[in-house]
Amino acid sequence: MFRTTTLILLFLVCTSSTPGDDKLLVPEDTSPIQLCPDCTTIKVLLKPGKSKIDLKEQPQIAGVFLSGAKKETQIFKVKWIGEKRPEALEITLDLASVARSGTYDLYIDLQPQSNPTAERLHLQMIHPEPKLNTVPKLLIDRTYNFFAWESDTHPRLILVESSNLSNLTKVNINQNMNTVLGAKLVGGTVHVTDPKTQVDAGMPAEFAYEVINDFPLGTATGALTIRAAETSGPVGNIDFEVRSRLHPAYIAVTILIGLVLSYFLKVRLQQQVELDQAKLDARKLFERVVQEEGKHLDPEFRRQYADAKGNLERALQADDAGDINTKKTSLDTAWRDALQKLATRHQEQESNLTKATDTFSVPWFVPKSIREAVEKANHDLASAQTSLDADDLPEVKRQLTRVLGDLGNAIRTNAIGWQVSVSQILDELLKTPLGVSKAIGEKLAKPVDDVRGMLNKISAATELSTTEQLHQALVDLRTERTAAAQFFDWLRLAVSTEVSAVDTAAKPLGASKWNTVAFGGLEAAERDLEGTLSAAPDTPSWEDLAARLGGLHDAWVQALQKQLPTSLLGVDDLLKARDYKAAAEAVLQQLKKNNKMLGPSEALTPLPIQIPGFTLAMATVGTSPAYFLRAHLQTLFRTDPVTATSVTEANKLKLDKLWQSVIVGLIITVFGYGTQLGTFVGTFTELSTLFFWAFGLDLTVDTLRTVVGKKAS
Repeated sequence: MFRTTTLILLFLVCTSSTPGDDKLLVPEDTSPIQLCPDCTTIKVLLKPGKSKIDLKEQPQIAGVFLSGAKKETQIFKVKWIGEKRPEALEITLDLASVARSGTYDLYIDLQPQSNPTAERLHLQMIHPEPKLNTVPKLLIDRTYNFFAWESDTHPRLILVESSNLSNLTKVNINQNMNTVLGAKLVGGTVHVTDPKTQVDAGMPAEFAYEVINDFPLGTATGALTIRAAETSGPVGNIDFEVRSRLHPAYIAVTILIGLVLSYFLKVRLQQQVELDQAKLDARKLFERVVQEEGKHLDPEFRRQYADAKGNLERALQADDAGDINTKKTSLDTAWRDALQKLATRHQEQESNLTKATDTFSVPWFVPKSIREAVEKANHDLASAQTSLDADDLPEVKRQLTRVLGDLGNAIRTNAIGWQVSVSQILDELLKTPLGVSKAIGEKLAKPVDDVRGMLNKISAATELSTTEQLHQALVDLRTERTAAAQFFDWLRLAVSTEVSAVDTAAKPLGASKWNTVAFGGLEAAERDLEGTLSAAPDTPSWEDLAARLGGLHDAWVQALQKQLPTSLLGVDDLLKARDYKAAAEAVLQQLKKNNKMLGPSEALTPLPIQIPGFTLAMATVGTSPAYFLRAHLQTLFRTDPVTATSVTEANKLKLDKLWQSVIVGLIITVFGYGTQLGTFVGTFTELSTLFFWAFGLDLTVDTLRTVVGKKAS
């Protein structure tokens, strides 16, 4: 192999002190030396120390180490380069000792005879780790021909070293794990017959291999492990896939066997099969009719096909396939006609029940008492559905009328009571009771008028007896509740805005100057009021709301009065007038003056309290009932009519079936190769599929010819 010599130029590293002052020699550059792939020698430039070097006395290698492990140094050599002074060291390497990639520590005695105790020169060499390009999976096709003869394909196996920094030597490629086919271990493997001793850096190398031992039908996979002297572990893996299959000639053989058996079946058994099939088809219809009788309680439905049913039952006791076909068709016609008429009556009641079920099953955002009444009505409809499933149509009508009437009365009673309760709250709030601040009270008139204008959609005269009327009433109540909920949310936000503004303004005072315990009582009262307002759209109660507002007022008084050791002039009057903002500003201003956070004549910045405006935002929702689409998509019950069973004349059977099998066989063989050749493996499943494909398709063609011939005649 061609060997080269690399000259490593090491440059001086500038530091505040001169590291060579107390050493015999030092390298121009102390960085590690990177070995090239085919280097046999390296040169290291030197700069002198204070001591003089005798160039006649050659240096010696004291030791070479890789990660603490000592390497053989017998072949390593070192000599001086330079005439008057040591300008460089030339080191001859032992490639076998530095074959493993890594960082080597090299120690050199510079004057081993005259100055053996002098400090050794320490150099570091880096042998880069080689890398392999990803090896594409070996895809090998093995074909099993007749008489145990087999053949394989052999795609090329090429390894390419990709780092360009190191060779791969002593390359070894072996399989360490078994080959598998699905979850099954197989004995076959891929064996490399021409291992290479070396893969040069940045170069490709091709390896010869062979497929040995047995591979079952299917796709078996395995992996070869690549090892080299340069690495402690595997360099890489070679995945292989051996796809074993039978010769495609097996397709034609299997199809031929299926056609032969199909021919004998058609000739030998066709007549008996036709009779049995006629009886089987008739019994299926008869059993279906009997089964359906238990699902329908309407006596008129059963009466319409009773005679045809008796005629078919008597025909099944004989062996006349034609008579069985006739009686079967007669019963099928009478039974389907009866079902159609029953379905018309059934759909009328189902449509009414569906309207009610769809209306009551959706989530309605209405007051709680009305929502519970709707849920009860939806639950009560289950008994009507049971009666409908049994076709007890009069009972369905009676139960549906009762449920609608009960729900209408419940909606009317609860809606009027809810409207009265909400109106009472609005009236009382307009009186601006304690707890409603002056600022909020000034903006109450418009929100109250807006909401009050919505509370008039349900009255004692509202008609609530049909599904459509109940649906409209629920839509109206949803609108009323939405308006009330928006009002209560607005009131909650307004109160929260005042409390939050005071809390924010007091934070600069800190816990030592602001009584957070007293103010915490106000925040707790605000949370209690928030809970009552959140529940008000479902369960409005002026008594509960009045109690929470009174508690909020008391909390304002305690939270502000306890901030100062003595009562501040004018604060009590502001609190009695519900001007919580002005009272808070007065207390905060006094506290900041007391703590010299404001000058004697400096005024406090007004609290940024802005009561939000109220706008009634009603979302646009569809007013069409939920059942609208379903009701228009319902169709009448319908079944497909039965067909007569085919019966063939015996004297035409043999010759006709033989020609049919020959023609069908040619077509199936051509089509089978066209569709199966690319994926055919030869497993039992595939062979049985081809067999039954040919077998069944021949029978299917025979059946189609018979049906078409009878229809044409």
